Amino acid sequence: MQKVTGGACPVLWDGFLHQLHLGAQPRLYPDGTLQPPERGLYVGGFAGHVVAHHCPDDPEGSQGRSFRKNLLGQTPKDWRKSIYYRYWTQHEIRPAHIGVRTDRYKLMFIYGQKLHTKGSSDVVSAPAWEFYDLQKDPHEDHNAYQDPAYAPIIRQMKQELLRLREQTGDTDATEPVMQELLKREVGTLHR
Repeated sequence: MQKVTGGACPVLWDGFLHQLHLGAQPRLYPDGTLQPPERGLYVGGFAGHVVAHHCPDDPEGSQGRSFRKNLLGQTPKDWRKSIYYRYWTQHEIRPAHIGVRTDRYKLMFIYGQKLHTKGSSDVVSAPAWEFYDLQKDPHEDHNAYQDPAYAPIIRQMKQELLRLREQTGDTDATEPVMQELLKREVGTLHR
């Protein structure tokens, strides 16, 4: 998990999640073209990609994985289908939040608390959810969190959010405020 602080990344912005900076690799891509990835490339995986050009195996404890095969149009069957994201810094205009994104949907929980972060303001933002269907609303103009048609998908996304938090070890075990917020907001899904 990447802990982003400062003004580097505003509110689970897709432009940030999709940034790729790839050097020319004529031996790997002889025709000079790259295949668009099928799913799940994001900057948190970039380190694994770079390391793959220098090490045969992913280093122990690393959180990324090479996406070299994805760029060649050979996405591994076990490739991630979702990503977890956290923006730690709390400010009134850009509140702290967590989120999960798949190829089609994005769910964010704006918890709006300073918690233990440095550089955050003391302003507390009201907790809120945002949900977007990226096929129907690619510019994220309409928060569909209250739309009953999406209730089953939102429930699945919340489950995935909790699963990814556990997987990355980002459980806020030492933050009682966050534990209470998640218990109240996610309800029975919280373990």
